[in-house]
Amino acid sequence: ALGFGAQQLVKDLLSGFFIIVERQYGFGDLVKLTIQGSTTDAVGTVENVTLRVTRLRSADGEVFTVPNGQIVKSVNLSKDWARAVVD
Repeated sequence: ALGFGAQQLVKDLLSGFFIIVERQYGFGDLVKLTIQGSTTDAVGTVENVTLRVTRLRSADGEVFTVPNGQIVKSVNLSKDWARAVVD
């Protein structure tokens, strides 16, 4: 039982390491995460990224805490993107 629990923890830590090193997203980015085993995507602003979990806050004020090992796809909606609207 301990081996199976450690397997998930190692998966989360390795995934978190690559998210941070590759700078896939960071604090303040607007992201959409597809989560393994979930029918809906988690969309929100990144509040915190650690080696184990990513924490998002949605526009409704909900906080999503997603283990990094369960993230299947991440879409960064704000990386290297800016738009200015001038009237």
